[in-house]
Amino acid sequence: MRNINVLPVNFFTLHGVRISVVFHVFVLSYALAQKISATQKERDLSQSEALKTRQKLVETLRRSEQELESRVTERTDALEQANARLRENERQLKDAAHTDPLTGLANRLLLDVHLQHAIQTARRERAALRCS
Repeated sequence: MRNINVLPVNFFTLHGVRISVVFHVFVLSYALAQKISATQKERDLSQSEALKTRQKLVETLRRSEQELESRVTERTDALEQANARLRENERQLKDAAHTDPLTGLANRLLLDVHLQHAIQTARRERAALRCS
């Protein structure tokens, strides 16, 4: 329109396209900066939430580990007590099997055990059987 003399020739009509491009560049730069800022905030928020979730997970794992250690300790103690009772019962059964209930003296079964032991020792040492 300027070329056909419909619009007057001045600075704005001569450089209108350039001014428009510069204005658009500024507007797009501002919009891009806003978008980058919003994306950065979203990323920071996501990282913060991920960190909180990870901390909760670590705390849950620590509590689970402590609970497991506590249970293992309880079960270990219970097993030790059960083993002690079993050893005591075994000792009592062995004593009952090797002694006379009326007199409390050694019985024939204990004599057989000692005799077998003495025979094995004599064979191993290739010596005569000794009675002590």
